[in-house]
Amino acid sequence: MIHRAILSIAALGLGILVGCTPPPIPDTPKPVELRSITVAQYDAEIAAHAGKVILVDVWFLGCPPCIKKFPEFVELHRELGAEGLVCISLDIRPDEVKKKEKVVEFLKEQGADTVNWIFNDHQTKVDDWFDKYGVRYTPTTIVYNRRGERVRPPEPADKEYMARFLKKLLAEK
Repeated sequence: MIHRAILSIAALGLGILVGCTPPPIPDTPKPVELRSITVAQYDAEIAAHAGKVILVDVWFLGCPPCIKKFPEFVELHRELGAEGLVCISLDIRPDEVKKKEKVVEFLKEQGADTVNWIFNDHQTKVDDWFDKYGVRYTPTTIVYNRRGERVRPPEPADKEYMARFLKKLLAEK
């Protein structure tokens, strides 16, 4: 960070001396990672973000509506991440662990430098998780307020409506 600032100041000074505007120094993109978690780890992983507003995008690679909606999730992360929103993508298909490279490739294509998890558990445990969290279909979202309470997001919600909903949660202290 300090090196970037020094380079920017030096480039600006050189630009002024020779009468031109220096090009901006590009931001270094964050790496995209995918972590395998078990159903039993889910609650503890969510609790690790205590005090934050959390948006969990429940999806899987073999779900065309999930793929279509995923860019909205990434945009919400870009728009509200700096305000404290934690965005987590959760691939809920354990069979996709075998295709982890394809899942990571998709995440990279989308620029999903969010927290990315994939359930690596037996499908019956994932089905139990579905029941516990009331997940009936994909894509779906799970939202937690700063107190760690699950709050019901608007359904169906377009990106703008969801952004307004999340901004209200972020404003709560």
